[in-house]
Amino acid sequence: MLGSGVLDTVIGVVFVFLLVSLLVTTCNELIAAMLRSRAKWLEYGVGRLIGPAWARQLYAHPLIESATMDWKPAAAGKRPWFGSGPSYIPSRVFANVLLELLHGADNPLRQTEAALQKALALASAGAVSVADIKDAVDNMATSLPTLLPAILPAKIAAAIQTDLERLSAILGRNNAGWLAGYSVADAAADVQRFIRAIPAGYVRHLIEELEDVKMRKALLVLFDDAGNDIEKFKQLVEVWFNNAMDRVAGWYKRRSQWVTAAISLTVVIAMNVDAMLIVRYLDAHPGVRDGLVMQAKAYADARAREPAPPWRDVVAGDAVTGKLTFNAQANDVVLLSTNAQGAVVRPPSVTLLKDMTKDTSHVDYTLDTALSDRAQKATVTATIGGREVAQAFVDIAPSYPEQLKRVQRQLNGLKLPIGWERNPAQADKDMYLGVPELGENFWRTVGFHLLGWLITAVAATLGAPFWFDMLNKIMSIRSAGRAPEEMPKSPEIVQAPIGPGQSAKQANENAARTRSGTR
Repeated sequence: MLGSGVLDTVIGVVFVFLLVSLLVTTCNELIAAMLRSRAKWLEYGVGRLIGPAWARQLYAHPLIESATMDWKPAAAGKRPWFGSGPSYIPSRVFANVLLELLHGADNPLRQTEAALQKALALASAGAVSVADIKDAVDNMATSLPTLLPAILPAKIAAAIQTDLERLSAILGRNNAGWLAGYSVADAAADVQRFIRAIPAGYVRHLIEELEDVKMRKALLVLFDDAGNDIEKFKQLVEVWFNNAMDRVAGWYKRRSQWVTAAISLTVVIAMNVDAMLIVRYLDAHPGVRDGLVMQAKAYADARAREPAPPWRDVVAGDAVTGKLTFNAQANDVVLLSTNAQGAVVRPPSVTLLKDMTKDTSHVDYTLDTALSDRAQKATVTATIGGREVAQAFVDIAPSYPEQLKRVQRQLNGLKLPIGWERNPAQADKDMYLGVPELGENFWRTVGFHLLGWLITAVAATLGAPFWFDMLNKIMSIRSAGRAPEEMPKSPEIVQAPIGPGQSAKQANENAARTRSGTR
């Protein structure tokens, strides 16, 4: 077993590593928040996925542009230092917006659907037979060039013309008795289904018309894999997007590791956290060591219920997205509000559409939190007609500058040789804690601390979760105490010496008789 002094020294050093890791992580997050790094990498990943031109259109769409307050399109071929736009795009929103962009800005297929609906209503007014409905379809096919919008590609217009002629032929066969019991209502329903399916029925033609070869190939593969099913096509687009974002997250993580290493070394030198000096100091000062162990134990106990160190995903000043799910009726107006001080929830209200209310409805929201030096629990509430229908709760941590101050105060309060003494007369010369001046003293100070700095910097790059877990494990070993001494075995089970020609059982029996005096 390790001596208690050695174990307590290890606990103290691990606790210091944990606090330094927290400081480095908070600095990293602060820099990422200032540079909007996640938003920048997301925009870069989307641009790599669908191309810069499509990415600019996608980001300008209201469903995505509304998720941020200051999106600005990046210049072609340039990667800005500061990101803009949202830090997160739901995969379903991406699929819906991409499909809408595929249809075009003016959505000519929607215009075609509306024009054919109007033409059918005029041509079939007063229809009393299937033949009347067929005549209405024939009239639409004849006048189709004047009904279609000018921006509709010629290839799609020709396909609609051909499909209308096929529909007319089917109606004629059914009217001739090919389908028993085929009524006027059945014919009208078939025509309505054809017209309503126009926006989704010619997606493949739209994809084939794309000038972007990369997008055309990618979307054709997904559409063919979906078997011309629009809903399944959207699901495959979501999978495509999520896989791409996983790769972007890997790029961001690898880049962050280099940034973390640079921040670790900078923080360690700026605060003069020398692991070797701390070990020697704790070994020579048992009182400080015991106090540090008590602080480490209190820290671990206070966060025993948390699976990771004490930071949250949402920090004051961030924008967080979420979803509220509830039962509602079509055309209900949902009002969104929050109790968080200084926070704004967007959109403030939503009118539910009919196709959103099959079983339950959901509303996506964005909560713009305000900078604050204290933690708070925000509530986002959805109400309909003054009646609360759903709530979401968001834990908001203090702002990054406040978190930095708290960790720094905790490090400075450990009563360890950490930091620089600006007054050389008050500095401990044996520990080289005075601010070094250029010259011989500078290099002596650097040489004295260099190994300890490197150890602390490398330890900080492992991350606070690693050291938090390590602290809990070592505290468990310490609280277990010394192992109980081994109890002596009973004489009955002590193996007796085996004589010539004896078995183990006979040797034990003879030894037992000798001890009892019967031999």
